[in-house]
Amino acid sequence: MNILCRNRWASFLAAFLLAGCAHHNTLMSRPPYRVLFLGDSITWGQGLSPGHKMNGMLEAAVEASGREYVGVVAAHSGAAIGANQPIGIPGPKDGEVPSTFPTILDQVAKADSAVHYDAIVLSGCINDVGLNAIVDPFIDVRSKVDKRVKQYCHDDLLLLLGKVRQRFPGAKVVVTTYYPILSDQSRRMPSAISWLASLFSTWRHTPASEQQHELSIARITSRNCGVLPSICNVINNAEEFDRAARSAIAAAVDEANSETPNVFVVAEPPIDANHSAYAGASSADSWVWEVRRGPHNTLEAIDEVAPNRTPHCTGDKLTKAFCLIASIGHPNRCGEAAYSSAVIAALGFSWKPPVDVQCAPPTSLRR
Repeated sequence: MNILCRNRWASFLAAFLLAGCAHHNTLMSRPPYRVLFLGDSITWGQGLSPGHKMNGMLEAAVEASGREYVGVVAAHSGAAIGANQPIGIPGPKDGEVPSTFPTILDQVAKADSAVHYDAIVLSGCINDVGLNAIVDPFIDVRSKVDKRVKQYCHDDLLLLLGKVRQRFPGAKVVVTTYYPILSDQSRRMPSAISWLASLFSTWRHTPASEQQHELSIARITSRNCGVLPSICNVINNAEEFDRAARSAIAAAVDEANSETPNVFVVAEPPIDANHSAYAGASSADSWVWEVRRGPHNTLEAIDEVAPNRTPHCTGDKLTKAFCLIASIGHPNRCGEAAYSSAVIAALGFSWKPPVDVQCAPPTSLRR
């Protein structure tokens, strides 16, 4: 190689390296992409290890784009919007332990408004409606749950969105919907019938034997759920809540955007009936956490952090029992990946699930 060629090669190499350094410095000079997670167990990631939570998956997507990521999680299990609840009441130290407090409105009030958040991911209203109202086979969902959905998933959510917009005017807000916790595909659920009877007998303070009789004659709709009649009501309630909540949340977001266009966006997880709890041949087909039969006619959680949550579960017998299996009905790895993909797309990033989260697409998305 002659001197001229060597000089040209050296010049080319220097220019290439300098260009690469300039590109690297440009990425490093950009401020971090900051995300605030507000809400309930959905944005908290009930039963999941950090890398499988929505926060961890969004971090991977943002960093893959070449930008630093900072995520702040104020959400926790059991949080309600709390429009008529007091402000400032502390909750459990562990976000895995279900608690109404701090409410989501309280989370907004306590978040540092001096921080510029690029995005806020928000989930809320199911705990205001009341999970017990949704899974209680004795409640007429259309007369009670639908009324609560209108109040909490629309009216109170609209109030919450206004508070978020006022406190963080520069942030894009992604509002997640819910999904069919149970469906007519939940054909493995009858095994839980005796425990369900015992549970509602405790809530209603009636003898278990009497409650079992009530379960056997509970209201049945004309549709064949393919399961025991008593469970049919629970499934109908769960599906009706999913339908009504999706509609109410979308309407609230539309109304909020009418005042400040393009601030709020809905992210709907692609979780369908074929991946609800107890659907398919085994728990591997479900995209939400289930429970298994334990000793002494109890139910055991199978989520990733159950052993860590257990020491923090205190209170009366019923409160502790719910805490121990708090993950039931919440998105598992596959369900959380479905939620994360919807949120990540809404924020304009691309993403591939981790290698340990490989799930078949829901039936409604298959071609």
